[in-house]
Amino acid sequence: MRLVILLCQLSLFMRTEAQLPEACALSDTNRAPENSDITVDCGTQFMDLSIYICPVYQALYNESLMVLNNQINTPECYGTADWTMTPPISDQVGTGDFADFSKVQYVNISGTINSVDPSSGMITYLPQILYKFSCFYPMQYLVNNTQLSV
Repeated sequence: MRLVILLCQLSLFMRTEAQLPEACALSDTNRAPENSDITVDCGTQFMDLSIYICPVYQALYNESLMVLNNQINTPECYGTADWTMTPPISDQVGTGDFADFSKVQYVNISGTINSVDPSSGMITYLPQILYKFSCFYPMQYLVNNTQLSV
């Protein structure tokens, strides 16, 4: 009888796809979440955020439990996974056309991506995941072709 129970427990232990996707099993990013897991692309019309998915699964969350700026009632603010990509490479955003100017005012647009614990109201030992991001834009870039009056 004990052998049967041991075999059942062993088979449950060996089924790692229930806890961790197959793509993450041998990935270099199969580790605890770090601040460097997020890549931000500051575009002219949008901000593109890429986060390593394997650390999210390692912390016992998934992409549907990650939300933008804590907007839990907005379905568009939840994450989606792209399993066709390899982990993104983080490139630093350059200074662009305004590198030659010495007195350019800038605006910082920032936000957060945080995990939502599905066991609300209960004591839980899940670590919260919090990623902070920001984009730095020259003020002239944001108010270009805009009339300001005093």
